[in-house]
Amino acid sequence: MKRNLQWLITTYFNSIFSEIKINFFNSINSDFESSFNLDVFRRNSLYDAIEYAIETFGMSETIDAHLTAFLDNIFEFSLKNESDFVSYLSYWEQKGNAVNISTPEGINAVKILTIHKAKGLEFPVVVIPFAEEELSVSLNDKIIYPIDEEYGNDFEWGRINFSSKLKLLGQPGEAFYEEKIRQDHMDSLNTLYVALTRAVSQLYLICPLEKDNIVATKSYSALINHFVKNQGHNPTLENPFCWGEITQGREKEEEKIPPLLPEFKISTHWQKHLWFQIYAGENEETAQARSRGLLIHDLLGEIVSEEDIVPLVLNAVEKGLFRSDEIEYYNDLLYKVTSHEVLKPYYKKGSDCF
Repeated sequence: MKRNLQWLITTYFNSIFSEIKINFFNSINSDFESSFNLDVFRRNSLYDAIEYAIETFGMSETIDAHLTAFLDNIFEFSLKNESDFVSYLSYWEQKGNAVNISTPEGINAVKILTIHKAKGLEFPVVVIPFAEEELSVSLNDKIIYPIDEEYGNDFEWGRINFSSKLKLLGQPGEAFYEEKIRQDHMDSLNTLYVALTRAVSQLYLICPLEKDNIVATKSYSALINHFVKNQGHNPTLENPFCWGEITQGREKEEEKIPPLLPEFKISTHWQKHLWFQIYAGENEETAQARSRGLLIHDLLGEIVSEEDIVPLVLNAVEKGLFRSDEIEYYNDLLYKVTSHEVLKPYYKKGSDCF
């Protein structure tokens, strides 16, 4: 009864979404003039499925570094993890933002780096946007502060917010506050020094205009504004401050060798060539039967009792191992095996088989 109910529920929802799915992909194929087939996509492995999508949507003729890096990422993931769609999507949600493309030296491109990553490097032109962080970065941070018996407790140390209220604790509190602010200012100025010394030829600083009553030690932008005004300039959005003359960066004396850009095209039919070389004379029908037999073998290896069949089949559909309209076929097939009079005792719940 339980098995029939699960099968009825699955069949009901499949019938509801089947027409929606068909209309959706018909619309996509019409818009992109493609012939994408979801069933073919799901039957393939993760890597082969993405290759199939790239070729079907006409991107294989103009594949670029981004698609190549994406395929490399999928391939590396498949070698180290379960290569199903759900696992990869979960991985991409968590770590997709960290995937990047390595650019070779000498390429005409913009590199985006943090100041710490740029330490020790130099570039012909450097742009520093958002130069407006405060110099005192510890404000409102939690700090460990020495507490003696005068404050009415037996603790030697306390974890408190760092703020100017420390100066209300007398001379020790004021000295502690001032020393921490000086350390923050020194660290911030060291970071700014690293940023300002990366450029060989041109440096562009982008920061907001600050009011005259803002102290120079408040932020990077306040410090830069004070410096510019001390030079006798009053910059505006239309008339920014310029210092020095623009010169061309020094060219490397080595002969520049143009990069080799080989044509890279995706072919989703390479497996067929390998298959026919190994199994000469084997037709497509035989190949499909072989694949189905291996799939059934793997499914049987996961079954402990009959109760495992329905969730196992549904999970296989979710992973794209076969189509949703094949659920009934695999359910019946697996039940026939587990209910066979010779095998049935071995699939009884609680039985130990070795």
